[in-house]
Amino acid sequence: ASDPVSLTDEHRVLIAQHLDRLAKMAGLYCTGCEYCKPCPNKVDISRVFQRFNLGRIYGIWEEARKGYAWQMQQGTSAEQCVQCGECEPKCPQHLEIRKQLEEAHAALKAK
Repeated sequence: ASDPVSLTDEHRVLIAQHLDRLAKMAGLYCTGCEYCKPCPNKVDISRVFQRFNLGRIYGIWEEARKGYAWQMQQGTSAEQCVQCGECEPKCPQHLEIRKQLEEAHAALKAK
């Protein structure tokens, strides 16, 4: 990678474009910082989002749903969310946590 000859200008442009797309996506997803915790209803927000991202970013839905089923058994899934909103002001990315928890639950619950 340090070889300056191995990348063409076209490759450099493609890489820059991809990095730009990733940077724009960064604000859409939870980074797992856990500043949103503790949830008064014991929702493990970062874990829910980790599983949701496993499916929506990487397409590994089966594994994500298995893990989420375990969370549901433990009482830490998004279905425990009562929309109190305590988490959202704590989020450094200003994510709409309550809305994304609903989306995650809809996508991850057993079908």
